[in-house]
Amino acid sequence: MTPPPIAIMSCNRPVMLYRVLESLRSQIAPVDAARVGLFQDVAPEEAVEDVAAASACIAIFRSLFPEGSVHATEVNLGTALNFDRAERHLFQTLDAEVGYILEDDMVLSPHYLTAMDMMAAFALSEERVGTFAAYGMHRATPEAMGQQRRRITQMHHSWAFGLTRRHWLRCREVVEGYLALIGPGNYRKRPHGAIREHFAALGVPSLATSQDAAKNVACHLAGAARITCIPAYGHYIGSQGEHFTEDAYRKGGYGATRLFEEAPEGFDFPSSQQLAAMACRDAVTTALSAVPAPAKAPVAGPVLAVPAPALA
Repeated sequence: MTPPPIAIMSCNRPVMLYRVLESLRSQIAPVDAARVGLFQDVAPEEAVEDVAAASACIAIFRSLFPEGSVHATEVNLGTALNFDRAERHLFQTLDAEVGYILEDDMVLSPHYLTAMDMMAAFALSEERVGTFAAYGMHRATPEAMGQQRRRITQMHHSWAFGLTRRHWLRCREVVEGYLALIGPGNYRKRPHGAIREHFAALGVPSLATSQDAAKNVACHLAGAARITCIPAYGHYIGSQGEHFTEDAYRKGGYGATRLFEEAPEGFDFPSSQQLAAMACRDAVTTALSAVPAPAKAPVAGPVLAVPAPALA
């Protein structure tokens, strides 16, 4: 398989970005440096230090990937629209069949893209695969990872992931509806109420309003599952960012992640029926999270209607 193109998402964390790019350069699997692109946003506050940080990110990228492309902006796009232009670049400009999207907060094992390439080949042959990643289970011990090194499980966070153009196209209607609601600008000020109403109208209620949540809803409606492996081939370092604080990072145990050092030998991929079940479980989990906890004793209430996955 030709090395897929890679989009690097960045804003104002040059130190983290450097670590991620260095880990990308250290991959055992081949990387087409000419098809690595930096999608550099700027912070909404436009503080002097944020402008300097964005410039530093571009300089770091150009020093490590001089053959790559820089896609900078002078105005704040926000996370969702920055991701959208990266995906359009992968699947429209480059016309790729599969692409990878990395953020500036996932340090990769040298085996990360080796595992991703195996998953990409499976995703191209199995239309019930939505997105896939190889960061694995960060709380597992290396011994447990070794014992379950071939196992595929449900992906929870959309970190350092890949997707096919086929899946991207199937999700466009839902995602474009979401993007129309938020528009450009400060992503943190997106209209949460309108977004939740949009998701509920689609039949997959969700309290989360992030662009990841929109793509998760679209993934379910497309009848596709999000998958990862058990071995941890990536270390999440985003202790400060859009959705994490140092306290949440510490409580999540991400700092204690131990990478699995052995190369993947292959995975036991789920059947189409198993992938359909994974997609359904994912949607039910999302829907149940949107039900407020009862103030006192639980009482009978309406049952959430979560449509069964059916390929779009």
